[in-house]
Amino acid sequence: HTRYGTVTGVQTCALPIWVRGGFGLGTNYVVRVGTALRSLDGTFPGEETRWTNAFAPLLSNAWLPAYDAVQPAQGGRGLDIMTVNVPEVRVRVKSLGRHGLVPALRAYERYRRGSIPWQAQPVWGAPVDYAGLAGRTVKDERIDLREVPMDEARRTALGWDRLVGAGKPGVFFVELELNGLGDGGQARRLGPQAMVQLTDLAHVLKRGRGDAVAWVFRQRDARPVEGARVSLRTDEDEELASGLTD
Repeated sequence: HTRYGTVTGVQTCALPIWVRGGFGLGTNYVVRVGTALRSLDGTFPGEETRWTNAFAPLLSNAWLPAYDAVQPAQGGRGLDIMTVNVPEVRVRVKSLGRHGLVPALRAYERYRRGSIPWQAQPVWGAPVDYAGLAGRTVKDERIDLREVPMDEARRTALGWDRLVGAGKPGVFFVELELNGLGDGGQARRLGPQAMVQLTDLAHVLKRGRGDAVAWVFRQRDARPVEGARVSLRTDEDEELASGLTD
């Protein structure tokens, strides 16, 4: 069981004691635990305990909305990024062509297996080599965030029309780079990466023991698409079967 109580702004429970207040960064605070503090089993500390604690700024970090996503090409076409304690973020977007798509997906699959989405890490696991992707850079932009207060999360809206062109579909690789870090403001670090597909096409694939049937339709009105080319390919981009929708 857990018992709660509040004494002079301090909330206590069975395990931790939470002390809340208007603490500042870089200030040393002395924490004192006196001998009158009784535990739930009725025992008292043998002697007073003191230690000093100081709050440091949050680790500089940046986030993308998802690791991979499919968005309707005629939808909201929005892309937001979130940053904290990042003086400058560099946004690079590469358009991936058909012949570079399968190798890019394989490399990105290794990146997702190596990273830990819920932790802020100095180095992301198995990042994709941006320069090694077959495609064309369509956006390389630096966003100045030096005016954002310390430890304040900032959401920056980046529309796809601004990044890749109005109404343009395709598969895009997105990479964030964190710049201006460290005491001298010269350090930089690779941030998150993502793959996003902007398309009006959707498909349903039904596989049997020796064959497969694919239905291709438009997302905006669910109408079937005639003449769409569908192919099944290996991890090394070898075509196993292909055909056109009727």
